[in-house]
Amino acid sequence: MIIQVPNYFGRPGAGDTIFRVLDELATQVKAIGSGCNLHQICRLICNPENSFLYKHYPDEASLAAHLAPPTSNKSLKDQLLK
Repeated sequence: MIIQVPNYFGRPGAGDTIFRVLDELATQVKAIGSGCNLHQICRLICNPENSFLYKHYPDEASLAAHLAPPTSNKSLKDQLLK
């Protein structure tokens, strides 16, 4: 199993937007079945502007499929930096 934990650090007031975008992305990931077994969004209580994802993949091939478009980090970055 491969675990990936990307972090997202927001400016003051950006926490709700970050969480919404990550939630929408999680819905897309589940819909296309990219091989990600778990895609959990976690928002820090001590600093709600920051969030992280906790993701499980069964193998390298599943991780590679997840990182390919349309679920690429570029798409996520474009949405968060609007």
